[in-house]
Amino acid sequence: MSYEILRRRALQYAREVKYSLVQLDNVGVKIKTIENYSLIKPLEEVQVSLERLKSQLQDISLHLHVDIDGIGRVDGVLESRMNYLEYLSNELQSELFQLQNPSSCTKAKYVVASLNKPCAFGCNAHHLMHCFQMAYATGRTLILNPTDGEEYTHWWIKNFLPLSQKCSINDIQSNIHSDFFDGKAFNTYQAITCPHIETISSSFDWIPQAVPSHLSKLLARLHGAPFVWFIGQLGKFLMRPSFNFSEEFKIFDDQHENPVVGIHVRRTDKINTEASFHSLEEYMTEVESHFQFIDAKRQMMSRTEVCRLAYELMQSNHLELGDASQQFRSLDDIYYFGGQQASPYEVLISSKEHGLSPGDLVHFHGNHWNGYAKVEKLNTNRKVMAPAFKFSPRLITAPMIGAHGNRSEFIIDYK
Repeated sequence: MSYEILRRRALQYAREVKYSLVQLDNVGVKIKTIENYSLIKPLEEVQVSLERLKSQLQDISLHLHVDIDGIGRVDGVLESRMNYLEYLSNELQSELFQLQNPSSCTKAKYVVASLNKPCAFGCNAHHLMHCFQMAYATGRTLILNPTDGEEYTHWWIKNFLPLSQKCSINDIQSNIHSDFFDGKAFNTYQAITCPHIETISSSFDWIPQAVPSHLSKLLARLHGAPFVWFIGQLGKFLMRPSFNFSEEFKIFDDQHENPVVGIHVRRTDKINTEASFHSLEEYMTEVESHFQFIDAKRQMMSRTEVCRLAYELMQSNHLELGDASQQFRSLDDIYYFGGQQASPYEVLISSKEHGLSPGDLVHFHGNHWNGYAKVEKLNTNRKVMAPAFKFSPRLITAPMIGAHGNRSEFIIDYK
């Protein structure tokens, strides 16, 4: 196991220590409900001791986090990792450009996407990213249908560079097919539509959160969230801003000084449908915690499609942020890609009382951010609450053709 994987695992443990301290608050709340007069004074002393213990453990957790992060910066390790990620990004961006600009537009094969999902910007952007992953996996060029989904399509065409400098929907010489679910269409039809991810058969192994097999080993060593890095690279290519859009970003950026913590507060139609209510105090507790961290970095507190999109795009800013996989904090759900295939977690440390052994795979139903997570061992239908630090997401890989055909492994000399 590499040094970098162990370092990231230690960071995970440090964070889970912090989340576990919520249980001390729960004890304090229960103490306040006790009405036995003879116990009030000693219980008040216990509560003071608990608050002191929590404060001390918070301080230890913070400095442990800082020191583990610092280990990744000594002796030029951080700069080396950032440079390798940037090199890998440049290689992939070059391949994506080649895929999108084939030698012959009339002979090329296409995936045709429409921005017509009945949802907002973040959701439609993720739909297009899923379509790009489909195109990359099958070695096809992604084309945007300019006549479908007019509202988002026109806005997208206005603000982002064209997906291809050479090809358009007018270069397609045959009908656009949607009956490709037997898999044969990837080799026979010139043009296929990109369906909504929720309707695709799970038999396709390239569905998110899969990463290309030839990049998987290297990404596992260089980055804490390989799929987020990969999908962020696709998003980076898709969302190359036009000149006017870039100028708007520049004006906004000039008006704000770093460090910046981005917060998206969920309200209105999302409450009790997609998300639970969280008070502003909960958000600001996380903001305060971030600013206590010695080496300030950009961080996004996420609960929505658009925040997940921002988190994904952060992964492409290597020279400023390096591996930004940990610069993300959710108040409810863990990271996911809507419509993704089953993405099991692996048991790292045994949990005998729950019948879980190292190497077992579980469905990870959610981190409760109190030291515990709800998990379900595969093929058991038995959900349990177990310590969250004992689990880690399992990397899903799949062969993807891209512009260069199937490859066994992308190799650079990274120690």
